Amino acid sequence: MTRTRAMLARRVVCVFIGLWFASPLLAQGTLSVQVGTPPSPPTPLVNHGDLWRYHKGTNAPQAGWRTISDASLDTTWANGNGGIGYADNANETSICQTLLPDMRNRYTTVYLRQSFQINSAVDPGLHLLLTMDWDDGFVAYLDGTETQRALAPGAVGVEPAYNAVATGLHESSRGNSPPINPPTTYDLGPVGGRLASGTHVVAILGLNEATNSSDFIQVAELQLSGASTAVSGGQFLSVVESNYVILSGSNTVTGSARVVVNGDDAGFNQAQGTWSKNQTLVPGVNQLFIAALDSNGAILASTNLILVSEIASTFVGGTLGNNTAWNSSMGIIHVTNSVVVPAGGILSIQPGTVVLLSAGASITGTNSTINATGTAGNGIYFLPADGTTIWGGLTVSGTSGTLLLQHVETIAGHIELFDGAVGTLEDSYFHDYEVSSPAIIHTLGLPDHVTLNLWRCHVAHYYEVLSQYGVNHIEDCLLEYQGNSGDGIDFDAGQPGSYIRRCTVRRGLLFNTDALDMGEYGGTGEGSRGILIDSCLLHDFVDKGVSMGVGVDVTVTNTLIFSVDTGIAVKDNSVAGIYNCTIADNNFGYRCYNKADSASLSGGGYITNSFNNVLWNNSTTLSLSNGSTLTATYSDFQGANYPGAGNIDRDPLFRDAAARDYRVAANSPTLGAGLNGANMGVTFPVGGIPGTPFALAALGSSTNPVALTWADDADNEDAFVIEHSTDAKTWQTLATVGPNVTNYTDSNAVL
Repeated sequence: MTRTRAMLARRVVCVFIGLWFASPLLAQGTLSVQVGTPPSPPTPLVNHGDLWRYHKGTNAPQAGWRTISDASLDTTWANGNGGIGYADNANETSICQTLLPDMRNRYTTVYLRQSFQINSAVDPGLHLLLTMDWDDGFVAYLDGTETQRALAPGAVGVEPAYNAVATGLHESSRGNSPPINPPTTYDLGPVGGRLASGTHVVAILGLNEATNSSDFIQVAELQLSGASTAVSGGQFLSVVESNYVILSGSNTVTGSARVVVNGDDAGFNQAQGTWSKNQTLVPGVNQLFIAALDSNGAILASTNLILVSEIASTFVGGTLGNNTAWNSSMGIIHVTNSVVVPAGGILSIQPGTVVLLSAGASITGTNSTINATGTAGNGIYFLPADGTTIWGGLTVSGTSGTLLLQHVETIAGHIELFDGAVGTLEDSYFHDYEVSSPAIIHTLGLPDHVTLNLWRCHVAHYYEVLSQYGVNHIEDCLLEYQGNSGDGIDFDAGQPGSYIRRCTVRRGLLFNTDALDMGEYGGTGEGSRGILIDSCLLHDFVDKGVSMGVGVDVTVTNTLIFSVDTGIAVKDNSVAGIYNCTIADNNFGYRCYNKADSASLSGGGYITNSFNNVLWNNSTTLSLSNGSTLTATYSDFQGANYPGAGNIDRDPLFRDAAARDYRVAANSPTLGAGLNGANMGVTFPVGGIPGTPFALAALGSSTNPVALTWADDADNEDAFVIEHSTDAKTWQTLATVGPNVTNYTDSNAVL
């Protein structure tokens, strides 16, 4: 079999076809995926509503509390039906049958245990499942051996002290502070020899995050489940304890003749509408593209799947040594509780390493170094341990603190820099983290300014990138799908020398979302100053392309802005220079006004120098209020008749504005009409790394030729590069086709 893939080429940037970006295609019927053999219904061993023994953490419990018999427990142990806890709202405690109203402001831990009986031999291949619904942390034990922990201090296997606190916040399923977390089921692996006939003890040490916390919840259950190759599964990924997995599912999509996984055929029973495949996995991350095809190979429906093959494991938590290295030979690395890199220490994470982080767990360092240096063909992954739940962040602070991320992918986590730290993020993908605070990439340079270098990165499905008191160098990036009222990139008190250059920011289609927001820090009046926005592509936002205020000083040059509410807004005593920009098909072109004090008749925005700009087909070309001013020359303003040398009001003759092609025709009146004979408007190319093509399909039979088709999701590609391979490892260039092309005929391919 010959395999083919399509890549985008722009300048020196090549983007491989991305499995995560394949969009579901509209079709009648469904395509579903089951990872692993479906397990048999679970058998309860311990129910949360059973009668539990518990000890309040006002002092340490007696020795051996995790294993001794119930009859040996001293008088500090009480009886109560689970769950156990307290909260300031009845809904959160509705699942709790034993309440602890005296816990707040007195103690931070509660010890729980439940004995259960095994009367006959247990199939060693069955799996133990621990389900926890909790607030804020816990450590779970079976017969005295630690089996799982979340947001617990210290190293794995070391029991926290009775007065310890959780290392972070975790809201239970019925809490009232977002994010609300559903109960988590942990697969503790095969039973093996752990459940011999006799009495066994499940023990839980529950941890609150502070003595004055408003809530504390511990709801635990233990079950026995049929063996499954899927260790755990969630919204973003599944973890498999083998080098293969059985994939199966339904395919009732009308017209389907085949189901393929990464281009290889699965077994498909068309009459029953079911399919299956024994999928070989490589250790670490496996990205799968699953599609239903018609008889010609056209994609009718598709989905993506990330599988982590875990053949070996390493568990880490707590403070590391001065120099620590993580690599793929350690197997999958589980961060069970937050890892701390000591001052002056270095954590080096090498190519191919996969890190699974528990809820709320972070990797942090103060005046230390964290280097995660993957390669183009061998990246590094930071992923949620259960496939869904948000973990913490990769965080560095201090004037000698550095963070280097190269060819890294994060899901459901964030990046932070504090107090003089320097962070360089290159050729990486950060996505699916829509928490508003902290932002997916966040800096706070107090008291010492931080430096953020964000180069050739893709950020998607997030709230915003937020830099506060930082020097920011952001180049060649793609940022898309921002969350409700967040912004693509938000500078608060951005420092002189900062720039956003050759970036695409798009698809902020929720309330109050700007592409670029250049503002002040927290009402201090200290605005972003000396900021350059150059050669960017900004489109599809419900609010502004570029927003400036309060008291900021920003230059925007050679930038294309379309399909937003306001192209460029200058507010509240802010000053802007705008050159060689094209701003088209928006509600407003330039809008200068006072927002901080809307009743004021002064304190608007000031565009002090602008030239060579094209503002066309905006509902309102220019809006100047509250004493705002505009100095403009050699610009094309539709319907404005604005005074200034060289200003015109003539159709720029875009090649195809309906198709978002804002290049101008050869006879455009803007050509050569700018300052000193330059062109008006933007000079292409603009924007960052192109969006990834998706839905690559090979149409044909076992005979030559084969027609390749794909969907284009880029705004600014120069070309598509077609490569082929016979083993999906070694690739050779087959052809290069031009921008906006979505098909190619391969005369030598064999299906």
